[in-house]
Amino acid sequence: TGDVDKATNRGVLYGNVITRLGEDLVIHTEDFTYSSEDNTVDTDGPVTILGEQMKVTGDGFEVSLSGAKAVIKNDPVMEVTSDKNDVFLFSDKGAGANRDITENIFVRASGELVFEHKKKLATFYDNVRISRGKSTVFADKLTIPFDSKLEGMEQVIASGNVLASDGKKNAKGETLTWDSEKEIAILEDDPIAEFFDDKISITASKIMFSKVHGRMDVPVAGQLTTVVNLKSKKQDEE
Repeated sequence: TGDVDKATNRGVLYGNVITRLGEDLVIHTEDFTYSSEDNTVDTDGPVTILGEQMKVTGDGFEVSLSGAKAVIKNDPVMEVTSDKNDVFLFSDKGAGANRDITENIFVRASGELVFEHKKKLATFYDNVRISRGKSTVFADKLTIPFDSKLEGMEQVIASGNVLASDGKKNAKGETLTWDSEKEIAILEDDPIAEFFDDKISITASKIMFSKVHGRMDVPVAGQLTTVVNLKSKKQDEE
C-alpha cells in the first residue's frame, strides 16, 4: 500500500517493500518514503540488502536514485559468503586444507555504511570490526571495493588505529591492505607498524605478508626482536 502527498510531492510505501539498486542488489524494508525533489527514498526503520554472496542489515536507510548511492545510518552489519581465505592477515591452516568448510566474513561498525553502486565500493565508518573465524581486525574505517558482480572482495583497506589478532599473532598500524589477486597483506604506519607474537616482534614502517610464499617481508629498515625461553634452553643443556 502507499500514499502520495501532492503538496510536498512525497510518496510513502508500506508493508514489506522490495526495491532494487541496479541489477545486483535487492533492498527489503518495512516502508519507504520517496521525495521527488531530492530524487531519494528513505526509511528510519530496519533494512536488509541482499547481493549474490553478501547480506547487509542496519537501521535507517537512504538511497540517492540519481547517484546510485545508498547509506545505512546506524549499526550496519555485512556478512560475506566466501570459500577463499585470502582477505585476512592470519590464515587458519586447518580450515584452508578443508575446502568444504566455509567461514563467512562479518563486518560491523557503529557509524554509517556508504555504498556506491557505480563504483562498487562500500565504506564503513567508526569502530569498525571485521572478523572471520578466530581472526579479527579493528579500525576506524574500512573500505571494500567489490568485483563487477558483487561476488567477492578484490581488496580490503582498513585504516586508522588498526589492530589485528587471531589470539596468538598480533599486528598494529595505521593501514592494513589485503590484495586478494596477489594474496598479499600490507601493514603500514609512520613511523612504525608492528607485528608480534610470543616468539618475535617486528617493527618497521611497512611489513608485507605473503600467503603464496608463507612468509613476512620487510622492504624497508626495521627491527627484529626475538624472545628466548631461558628455562627451555637450560633443560636442553642438561
